[in-house]
Amino acid sequence: MSKNQKIQNFLEKEYSKIFDPNRISSYRIGDCGPPWIGALLSHIVACTNLSYSCGYTTKLSLHSEWKMLPNGKFSDVFYLSEFEEVDDALFDVNNFNGSNTRMSYNCRKTEGFDPHFSTKVAYFYPNGLEEIVGIDNPIILSDIWKSFLLKRVFKITPKYQNYVNQKLNKFKDLKNYAAIHIRRGDKVVGRMKESNYIETKKYFESLESSNYSFEHIFISTDSPDALAESISLYGSKYNLVYDEDETRHDGYPLKVVDGLLDINQTSHEELVTALKNFYILKNSNVIVGTPASWFFRISMLLKDYEDIQNVIYAEDLNGIPGYPEAYYHC
Repeated sequence: MSKNQKIQNFLEKEYSKIFDPNRISSYRIGDCGPPWIGALLSHIVACTNLSYSCGYTTKLSLHSEWKMLPNGKFSDVFYLSEFEEVDDALFDVNNFNGSNTRMSYNCRKTEGFDPHFSTKVAYFYPNGLEEIVGIDNPIILSDIWKSFLLKRVFKITPKYQNYVNQKLNKFKDLKNYAAIHIRRGDKVVGRMKESNYIETKKYFESLESSNYSFEHIFISTDSPDALAESISLYGSKYNLVYDEDETRHDGYPLKVVDGLLDINQTSHEELVTALKNFYILKNSNVIVGTPASWFFRISMLLKDYEDIQNVIYAEDLNGIPGYPEAYYHC
């Protein structure tokens, strides 16, 4: 049995030990902005992790429409094996506060406090995981547990898997490659800024200073400028691979919120593009990116458990997102 399978078996056993079908954890998607795919998946994992930190795992109730999709349904994209989807109009707040529900999660900011970016971090993972993995680093162990929780959610429906496979087909021969994810747009400028601007060359220099081997470098970015800079600076030095057909909006979520892009005309294509990039990033030898990007974090957590450490941060860890579950109570 592979080490990856041993880790999976151990985590499934630990998860089932404390699963309580009589409890429901509620996650209000609409309170988050609304979030795009990386942030949405990160918050769902955080919500599940919070219930675990309280001593149980639960059915997760997703309510309020996911407004970043035309039909607003999470279940249109992902199987809901561990989750249920509740129309916000049918959600009874009074009933929610009943005895069977102990915890609610949302990511709304409060005055002077942003739960996404704080230096106070809490790490949760099952006891005994360190013996299975063979390391005692709480950051890595916590990420392995989050990876397990994410993979319970990241089960794409046949309809969307078919869309994704069509885009992946052109990269079917891509092997032995590093991946660089450059996050720009609303992440680094404007009223929704969450991170410092990182020069394109910093991503490549971080990869060059590592010991990872590769034949190709796949470039994942929503920024046309970042892609152009990568080609100009490094196109003659490395075999760069990127999707020439991909539309790069340079900050898609904010442009939707501001009405600069019509969600009904763009969200399906943007979602399939995001899922395609998740697959390519997770299958790389190593991912280079900023830990302040949820998209980078999700790609990392989708890797096999043994490969989660195969990442390079293009900036120091002062920019890493906080773990929201550390701030909510049982």
